[in-house]
Amino acid sequence: MKVILLERIGKHGHIGDEVTVKDGYARNFLLPQHKALRATEANRKKFEVERASIEKRNAERREAAAGIAAGLNGQTVVIIRQAGETGQLYGSVSSRDVAEALSSAGFTVARSQVVLADPITQGQCNTFDPASGTFGEVRSLLKENNLAWRLALDWSPSPDTLLYASVSRGYKSGTTPINAANLARQNAPVKQEKLTAYEVGLKATLADRM
Repeated sequence: MKVILLERIGKHGHIGDEVTVKDGYARNFLLPQHKALRATEANRKKFEVERASIEKRNAERREAAAGIAAGLNGQTVVIIRQAGETGQLYGSVSSRDVAEALSSAGFTVARSQVVLADPITQGQCNTFDPASGTFGEVRSLLKENNLAWRLALDWSPSPDTLLYASVSRGYKSGTTPINAANLARQNAPVKQEKLTAYEVGLKATLADRM
């Protein structure tokens, strides 16, 4: 179905754009929510007549949304769900659950304003991507190289005496956590550990063999 947008709708377009969407999406969401008009000649004329008031109304909504966003920035809500001994989640957390938790915390947020690519389900750890405005599974990349080495020197001032010294460098490999977490930074890669060891010693005969 071809419609005229009355406000910005995700990736579909902005105010006044004529776009083609699925019939069900238009009939069940855009049209009853007064977010779009059917793209007819009569509605095109109606939109042009009311365009100034429509744009003003959308500007007011943006300002209100910006105020809510400023208050939400840095806020954390706790949603309790059953989990196993290893931290795996049973059931899921949906956009409705997030919206209700925010409302209980005193924020005015509609379910439609919470964008989840998919419900947070068992075993998942989700993080928000500002670029796409969606949540997704946490992914991390750990790429490191190293060179382990050892340098040793020894000197024998006499047949039965040995002085020696060495220095060595080793590494403990890095890893990516796989345990359940509720913050993205808890799943950040653990970098390899560097260890430098020093050794100095003396070997000598204390007494002739009896």
